[in-house]
Amino acid sequence: MAKPAKKVSKWKYRYRFTIFNDYTFEEVWQVRFSKLNIFILLGSLIVLLIALTTVLIAFTNLREFIPGYPDGNMRRNIVLNAYRLDSLENELRMRDQYFENISIRKTVQKNQDEWVPYILKTNESSKEYWGIGFARSSSK
Repeated sequence: MAKPAKKVSKWKYRYRFTIFNDYTFEEVWQVRFSKLNIFILLGSLIVLLIALTTVLIAFTNLREFIPGYPDGNMRRNIVLNAYRLDSLENELRMRDQYFENISIRKTVQKNQDEWVPYILKTNESSKEYWGIGFARSSSK
């Protein structure tokens, strides 16, 4: 039980670092510290250095020098292409619905005498027309 307490107490031993003038032996500078103080100081400096580097990269244009990070024009093009792709998908869906409606109408015209139930699709998904059939009017 005494060994762990002894290891902890070694971290608290005080040391003195002194700088002397070599010719006059005059004390120029002195600092007292322990191993625990040095450990805390170095840990704090490392955390501070990491935080400053992160802030510097995140809030300045230095992030554009990171390989693979897109610059401003590339990001703008990515967003514009995403909007264009969304619009093209909508147009393609509307075109497919249009052609499907045309094929349904052709099927109904071939079977003029039969009543063929089907859904006539529109651009709005909330509108569904059930059982609409087409027949020629009798003209005399």
